[in-house]
Amino acid sequence: HWGCKLSLELAHPDPGSIAYPTMEKIISAFPDAKVIGLTRDPRDFVLSALSRGGHDVRWWIREYQAMMTLFRNLGESYPDTFMTVRYEDLVEHPEETVRKCCRFAGIDFQEDMLDASKWSVKGPREYASSGIVASLDKWRHAEGDNLEIVRQVTLACFPGALRYGYATD
Repeated sequence: HWGCKLSLELAHPDPGSIAYPTMEKIISAFPDAKVIGLTRDPRDFVLSALSRGGHDVRWWIREYQAMMTLFRNLGESYPDTFMTVRYEDLVEHPEETVRKCCRFAGIDFQEDMLDASKWSVKGPREYASSGIVASLDKWRHAEGDNLEIVRQVTLACFPGALRYGYATD
């Protein structure tokens, strides 16, 4: 199903979760399924998560680290079933990235796939005002306390994030 998003109960990467065994069960139950994990620059991931509230910096750093470990393990164990896509590539090069996903999933590309307002969980109105493109590289403009957060995230999440093409500069 194009655009299907797993519920957090099934695949949440919290360090204390059972995400990997759960994902193995899902993959075993649906052997023809293709799973795509969406990565994001850890600095933007943490800053965005903090803006929504609920947890502190250390919690979100552990969340990111656990998610990257989950993605690495799934990619190594199930290379024909699991692949990662960078959020930044999806936003900056949507057609190329969606076509890559379609080839991986063995489905035909359709122009409607590029219009996220038609399939986004936010719905057309909310999607139009969500500022998705503006959310790229927010970490580069960090000020005040956010500068320290960016430093902490960089120290904690690199070199692991390098695997997905993220740089520390």
